[in-house]
Amino acid sequence: MKLYLILFLIVVNVNSSLSENLDLLILHNNDMHGRFEETSARSGKCQPEDKKLQNCVGGIARVAHVIRQARKAAQEGKGPQVLYLNGGDTYTGTPWFSVHKWKIVVEFLNLLEPNAV
Repeated sequence: MKLYLILFLIVVNVNSSLSENLDLLILHNNDMHGRFEETSARSGKCQPEDKKLQNCVGGIARVAHVIRQARKAAQEGKGPQVLYLNGGDTYTGTPWFSVHKWKIVVEFLNLLEPNAV
């Protein structure tokens, strides 16, 4: 992991010296604690009233949408290159993990395609 980070920094440094600007969008999350569904602002279940007021946050679907949208823009030349980092602590905390254990976390993280975990 450290080797990949060092190589990345070397490549960025070399590329930066060859061009004036390096546009890079860094997307990061961590400490999801098994909260794969959207939640209220206080980490409870997102209720219909919360949804109506747009007070729901997080969830794998929302995260995936933002990442895919940014990567698509980059591929089309309409946005900067994307580096998506997941800081870990994705396991435990909800029935999702209690029932499915690590398998569900692996499935969701694979869908997000992080550049580094």
